[in-house]
Amino acid sequence: MVRVECGRVVRAAMSAAALMALASLPVSAAVDTRVNVAYSYQRFNNWCGSASVQMILSSPAVKNNNAFVSDFLSAPDDPGVAANGLRLQPTLGNTALGVNTTRNPQAFIYNLTHGANTVNGVSYSNPFLPYGTGSDTTGMAVALNLMDNAGFAGAGVPQGKHAYTAWNFAPNIAGAALATKQIANSLKLTGVASQAGIGSGAHSIVVNGVTTDIAPAPNTDYKVTGVTVSDPWTGYVDQQVAAGFPNPGGARGFGFNAWVPNGYDIINNPNVPLINVPGVGLVRGRLKAWLQHFNVAPANPGGGPVFAGPGVQFITASASQPAGVANIPLEVGGANGNFFGLVGVQALANPIPNAAAALARLQAVLPQNPNLANVFPGPGGGGGGGGGGLPGNFDLANIQFDPNLDFFDPLDGDWIIPYLPTGNALYSGAIVIDGITGDIDFAAYSPDPMLAYSIGELTSLYADLSSGIYPESGLSIPEPGALGAIAPMVVLLRRRRPTGLA
Repeated sequence: MVRVECGRVVRAAMSAAALMALASLPVSAAVDTRVNVAYSYQRFNNWCGSASVQMILSSPAVKNNNAFVSDFLSAPDDPGVAANGLRLQPTLGNTALGVNTTRNPQAFIYNLTHGANTVNGVSYSNPFLPYGTGSDTTGMAVALNLMDNAGFAGAGVPQGKHAYTAWNFAPNIAGAALATKQIANSLKLTGVASQAGIGSGAHSIVVNGVTTDIAPAPNTDYKVTGVTVSDPWTGYVDQQVAAGFPNPGGARGFGFNAWVPNGYDIINNPNVPLINVPGVGLVRGRLKAWLQHFNVAPANPGGGPVFAGPGVQFITASASQPAGVANIPLEVGGANGNFFGLVGVQALANPIPNAAAALARLQAVLPQNPNLANVFPGPGGGGGGGGGGLPGNFDLANIQFDPNLDFFDPLDGDWIIPYLPTGNALYSGAIVIDGITGDIDFAAYSPDPMLAYSIGELTSLYADLSSGIYPESGLSIPEPGALGAIAPMVVLLRRRRPTGLA
């Protein structure tokens, strides 16, 4: 339930203490590693994995170097169908490169991971997730390898230049932190987006960027301040409502593009619980949003021995080679096992008291985030810089304060600051400022005027995520279908080190 109390926004002058608090800034994110994927919404309620594969294949490093994939992605997708309707089916036909998909490529990807379509006679199907259910991590990796790995048996796509590995890192905070760095390393070294399972494995999203203090490099002590994601569920909800179908529920996801902070907050308040931060120890505070969402997925018996136990599940790319052999070193936390990439942000001396102070705080911290400074380029924003943002301004009059999102202090809510492009009636996004730390808690944005938000959509987007409401589109809604042949996928097991973390 969305609980926004607009009346709590007080436009009073800032106190001297509040002005002094604004001077305490979080760690600067000096490097923005980003892959500009083409957004695809899922065409069916449990096709989040297929849409994720489609977006990963649209990475310029893939599409511009793989004529087969480029031709495949040029085929149009039909609009999504109602959750209880018949799924779309792909159409095959002659193209300039021979027989390829000429309609509904996302449906082809779904069928490829459920034994109903093949590439050179090879497909994949998990017997525990038959045709009609969602796709598992291994199946998505198989589909990516069949489409873009010249060394994968049966692929028959010699122009493919990448290999894809499905990972299952340790089922704890340390595993999630190291998995985030493994994704960052792959993004930096390959320029190919990654996949992440969120919400305890209920949903699949694409990770197409990270912000860090220095350039990512395997097993070095760099800090990941946040990740950039694209969620296929958000566009699906919009399309379903626009088409007159019932709202599928399950919140709105992360948005077309979102920046999600990584790390933890330090709040020296006896009412705040202790958390065990990898490499740091016990801290009074809370994990930031990325570590809350990128969490442990259950065991998947059909995914092979690597997925026989629960863990943090994701997919990364490396350079093309025999399947399952990653040439990007395994991230194990550095020589001392302490390089977890986490940043702690101290609480402000005083909570942010009003909308004007929230906007002032945003304008102070925004230049330190190269991703968001580029996509919010208007007055009060980051001044552009080639990020493809839409000129406009932050809308002071419609800043929303929600005191119900955090519970450690009466003023420990969040300030949702919307961004209105010049000449537009709808918002291209918003940045959320935490009321007690002054840090950016979340940002959603779209550089495409056709993908816009109302103020209600922006507030509900963040309220649902803050409450832990996820789309459950990965492992749900079984339907009648047929099982197909299984093509085994070799994956690497994450070496699990004892950490004492739950």
